[in-house]
Amino acid sequence: MDRERDDHGNADRFYRLNWRDVLLILAILSLSGWAIAYLQFGAGGAGAADLDAMVYEEGRLVGRLRMDDHRELSLRDGRMIIEADPGGVRVAKSDCPRQICVAAGWAKTPGQVITCVPNRVLVKVRSRSGGFLDAVVH
Repeated sequence: MDRERDDHGNADRFYRLNWRDVLLILAILSLSGWAIAYLQFGAGGAGAADLDAMVYEEGRLVGRLRMDDHRELSLRDGRMIIEADPGGVRVAKSDCPRQICVAAGWAKTPGQVITCVPNRVLVKVRSRSGGFLDAVVH
């Protein structure tokens, strides 16, 4: 019984995938996909009617926007505007120099935070139902 060997003297039959290997790989990928979808849209994703945007200025709570309808909150004499929609919350306008808070875009899931350091403003998305996820990492 002579086996074909590669340059290192190993038998090549150990490197070939058989149908069981392919089935195992597909099962792992499928379960991973379902788990990610469940955490993103099922258990961890709260509906827009269940979300609040908590707005803090210099560490004090200055506003709470329900994210079930279009709402705006004006801060710093109109120089900063926080906008909430059923799709999320964002800093629509700010007078800060680099506009990083405006460029952050929409925060949509519980635990997401938008920060404007020069204006000392923090916007945090919170779920009123208190889902089991308390943070989102991207």
